[in-house]
Amino acid sequence: MNRFVEIAISGPIKKTFTYKLPDNIHNLKPGQRVLVPFGNKRKIGFYLKASQPVKGIKIKEIVKTLDNDSLFSKELFKFCLWMADYYFANPADCLSAGLPSAYKKNLTPEYYWADIPDEEVDERVKSVFKARGKLSQKDINHMSNLDNKLLKKLIDNSIILQRWSDGIFTEKKRLKGYKVNSISKFRDYYENNKFHPVEFNNIKTRVELKVENWTDYQIKKAVEHEILIPVYEETFRLLFDFITPKNDLGKIKLTPQQNKVYSSLYQNITGGFKAALLHGVTGSGKTIVYCHLCRDIIQANKTALVLTPEIALSSTTLAYFRGFFGDKVTVIHSAMTEKERFESHQGIRNGQYQIVIGPRSALFAPLPNLGLIIVDEEHDSSYKQDDPAPRFHGRDSAVMRAKINNIPIILGSASPSIESYHNAQTGRYQLYKLTERPNQATLPEVRLIDMKTERLSGDMPYMSYPLKKEIENRLKKNEQVILYLNRRGHSSRLKCLECGYVPDCPNCQVKLTYHKSGSKLACHYCGYLIPGHTLCPKCQKGSYLYQGAGTQKIEENIPRLFEGALSVRFDSDSASGRKKAYQI
Repeated sequence: MNRFVEIAISGPIKKTFTYKLPDNIHNLKPGQRVLVPFGNKRKIGFYLKASQPVKGIKIKEIVKTLDNDSLFSKELFKFCLWMADYYFANPADCLSAGLPSAYKKNLTPEYYWADIPDEEVDERVKSVFKARGKLSQKDINHMSNLDNKLLKKLIDNSIILQRWSDGIFTEKKRLKGYKVNSISKFRDYYENNKFHPVEFNNIKTRVELKVENWTDYQIKKAVEHEILIPVYEETFRLLFDFITPKNDLGKIKLTPQQNKVYSSLYQNITGGFKAALLHGVTGSGKTIVYCHLCRDIIQANKTALVLTPEIALSSTTLAYFRGFFGDKVTVIHSAMTEKERFESHQGIRNGQYQIVIGPRSALFAPLPNLGLIIVDEEHDSSYKQDDPAPRFHGRDSAVMRAKINNIPIILGSASPSIESYHNAQTGRYQLYKLTERPNQATLPEVRLIDMKTERLSGDMPYMSYPLKKEIENRLKKNEQVILYLNRRGHSSRLKCLECGYVPDCPNCQVKLTYHKSGSKLACHYCGYLIPGHTLCPKCQKGSYLYQGAGTQKIEENIPRLFEGALSVRFDSDSASGRKKAYQI
């Protein structure tokens, strides 16, 4: 049997490395994680395939496997290698992109003394030696101070043993209380050990036991003798349960045009790989069509992947899909916590979720028996990842994943990209159109206003007379208004009225944006920040001209423009958390 294997390790170079299998590892599966020596460190690598040794080069051995099986299906592994080849990326970076951060942490070993006689221990470390005991960081520092190579020598001589974790995120379970394993055994035990009797009708918390005069030692011994059994709280919770599902969507009947498109698409999602472009005007009901198609996929015991360009759109789409499918839906995106992403990833792998929604990072979701991929707003440039590695286009890569899995893919948009529309016109993609909005709803009127002649005078030149009048009309009708401005902060620049100084970024040479909250100046390119800015650094005066308008200034002036109007600001400053953003 060939004992040499090709391993991919994350890094800036598209290169793989050859390692030798130790005697205790007999075979590996494609994509399986291993711990390997790399220089003077230990790194996580991915097994790719069998390899051959190079003459004249000493081949290092794999330290250990980190998983009992591969975390990648055959198709997902093949897709990651295609991405590495097509986009000239490191295979390990592509494989890592498909895993939660919990699987990618640098591993550090724990050190234990071997079970050996005292006389075999180096005289210099006898003061800290304890057979089978774990070395503390203080012990390790003590050795390093004596000899920075002493620890390695003791490991090489098997006096100290290294133990590596598997690198998987583990959560400490929350103790709920204790229950009795056996009532008769429990009574005999507390009578023989003179423990205070306790009536165990159900679960007793640690506090309740202490009230009954039990000590921590007695509880510990009762658990060790399996008299008491610890009971832990269920740690699982529904991810993003704060997102209210749009209920009763399943009862909404499709319009004749929606039903025609749905029926045509349904006939084409059962015959292997096919790509379709759904060109639907805004508000034509593309998402409802997606939901009906995914319902058919789930009924066929398959799973579906729905990609959206932005995290915010993932939450909106999730509300629709949760209304249709309830708890069968989950999300994956970079703004999730480590725990949330790990739980979602595990739930997808074990079949708890049948539909995954998310931006381009969800493309790597380990969905078993994948049956359909949907790319919503396929024209959006956010599908292109520029940093970090791997750098790829999510829409184009989704087409390839569908091809590798031999399943259909639907690209949807109100304004398709040139590439996709060309593919549809030339026959590579099938073209479907939704040209009507339900209930004869019409598209909104769009007007261009010449701000040179129509803007308000004074300190509000960013508002026009026609816009102010239209907002007043809507407020009289008790309607709501959305004002969009693609500028964060209060003012796009400050100018000192005394000396004329305008603060700029030392890194980017752009003017710093003023944020009234916290009185800070910030560069929105590199993140350079000056907190608590009150005095001009040139003349030490505090009078400024606040030039330009940001979302903070608009919010500040709404009460001046529209008496009694309540407003809320939604930007990355006010909506710092995902839950808070969704609630706004």
